[in-house]
Amino acid sequence: SLHLTTSNEKQITEQARKVDSKDGANIAQNSDNILASHRLARIFGVVERALQQEAYQREQFKYRCVPCEERELMSFKKTKGPKLLKQKTKPQIESLFNFKCKLTHNMQVLCFSWHRYNKDILAVGYGGYGHVDGDKYVIGMVLFWSLRNPSFPEKHFHTSSGVTALEFAETKPGLLAVGMYNGSIAIYDTSGRNTQDL
Repeated sequence: SLHLTTSNEKQITEQARKVDSKDGANIAQNSDNILASHRLARIFGVVERALQQEAYQREQFKYRCVPCEERELMSFKKTKGPKLLKQKTKPQIESLFNFKCKLTHNMQVLCFSWHRYNKDILAVGYGGYGHVDGDKYVIGMVLFWSLRNPSFPEKHFHTSSGVTALEFAETKPGLLAVGMYNGSIAIYDTSGRNTQDL
């Protein structure tokens, strides 16, 4: 049997507190490291994209002329494809996606360009015309929107002036040429996680 004296009890309690505080600090440090990891961010991005894809599934089907209702599906199977030319109703325009977020508040869309190979990616140039203060131009931004998640851009970066023109390269679609209101031209490598000005 084990008999503890008051002094032994105090020593054991003190040691237990030290171990708990060390473990607590280690757990907190590990938690911070996990939450700050790029791998977890990618995983959250995939989960978010899956949820958004589910939320916008109907719009994506309409955009690609894929039937999304049972009666449309039956018609699609009978004709072996979408009936675009044989519609009896008048053509109409329907809003499917709204690409907007807080990053672009009070900024104007000045230009856009679809990715040459991934037709779900749209690069949009934002900014304004004119000067803010003397020689300072209105800053600009480029956002990469995806049809898979139209509620927040896949990536973005700031520019020194409003973006008035942009185009993906034909031979290397990861390169994006950007023309700005202040007259400068920049080429960005958008293929990695971080966009780099070349």
